[in-house]
Amino acid sequence: MTTTSELTVATQGAATSQLAWLLVGDVADILDDGIDAENLRWLLPVLESLLNLMNTEEQQDGAAGYLDDVLELSPNSFEEVEGLHAVRNELRADLHRIIGGIRQTIRPESSQPLQSFVARSLSAQLMSWVDRMTTHHRAERELSQSVWYLDLGVGD
Repeated sequence: MTTTSELTVATQGAATSQLAWLLVGDVADILDDGIDAENLRWLLPVLESLLNLMNTEEQQDGAAGYLDDVLELSPNSFEEVEGLHAVRNELRADLHRIIGGIRQTIRPESSQPLQSFVARSLSAQLMSWVDRMTTHHRAERELSQSVWYLDLGVGD
């Protein structure tokens, strides 16, 4: 039976996840406009907010268990869930590293334009990160759906 605190954690987790995906969309939109010094100043707070949300998700999953609903229905999925969790941790660490690189790149006191090779490098890193994040999210969703369908008996 689900307790009130479990429902609260699940609801907060869903809201955190939805907000994170809105921010991933914002990152993709900014990348579409191209990276320059001005866009980096807008991009940095978006990325910092996204990292904070990812950290919050990790804390919530620590309390509730990462994909514990999947493991409850399919204990044999343990290795796949652990692999997805490791990828998510890598994504979070990579985002932290990218943010550090951006902080070193933009100096508030500097009005110099962003060098094109720096802009291209940051853009490539972020596009790769957004692609990996999207792939990871899809893999989480597909695992959850396949386990749910098997539990219903549709996946026979």
